[in-house]
Amino acid sequence: GGSRLARSPARVTLWDLCVALEEEHLFAVHRNAENPLCPVSCRMKRALAAVFADVERAARRRLAAVTIAELLEDCAP
Repeated sequence: GGSRLARSPARVTLWDLCVALEEEHLFAVHRNAENPLCPVSCRMKRALAAVFADVERAARRRLAAVTIAELLEDCAP
């Protein structure tokens, strides 16, 4: 078993790995149904959607800026 990179580690970002692993979202709101008797439950998904979208964009930018080679350098003794 095992895997190999198709490109140099300097050309593979953490975001590339997320895409390869088909991670649709880094952050997601739960899928439970809202409780119609609870005003918080009825509004929470909508309230969190914009926050999670902003966080997702920031996380993608950061992950796209870090390469596997940089991580390997940080792990070297």
